[in-house]
Amino acid sequence: MINTFLEFIKKTGIFLICAESILYFVPGSSFQKYVKLLIGIMVLAQFAVPLKSLVTGQERGEIEQQIVEMQAMLEKQAEAMQTDQLQLISDRQEVNIQTAEEIKSKLNDVAAGHGYVVTDVILDEIAHVIVSKETMAAEEDRVIRIPPVEIGSGHAAIPDSSSYDSPELQKLQELFCEALGTGKAYLEVIESG
Repeated sequence: MINTFLEFIKKTGIFLICAESILYFVPGSSFQKYVKLLIGIMVLAQFAVPLKSLVTGQERGEIEQQIVEMQAMLEKQAEAMQTDQLQLISDRQEVNIQTAEEIKSKLNDVAAGHGYVVTDVILDEIAHVIVSKETMAAEEDRVIRIPPVEIGSGHAAIPDSSSYDSPELQKLQELFCEALGTGKAYLEVIESG
């Protein structure tokens, strides 16, 4: 609406400048009053056009259409942002899973030398490495073991770390930290079952 008003003022100003230049070139004063009357009527007609569109609501319809278009554009952008956020969360989860698997395979090599097997790695603020004693019985190698499944939060449950005070686990923590190049504050070793 403001743009329309400014456009109207600009057109009227240009018309008045042109009208004054025509008045300047009118020969004699007898025609000058008729030309002034004609210019006055033309200026009034220019004022009537915007008032007509305001009264009939044509201008309001254009503004409402622009508002609807702006809302549609904003909704599309919001949907795109939401899709991007969901993709980012999915990517983070995938990276987290891959990192945990890589840590697990790297630490299994270290744990095997000390009679342990890394059964799980849970990444939160710190890495929780869950280990269990390695058994080499031929019968047990044929048994398929399924770890317990927890439905809910999306994170595996972290076992109780009551056995953490064990000197063996402290030694494993030092070895794991050395293998990963991290400090003890960022890694916790927990023995399951």
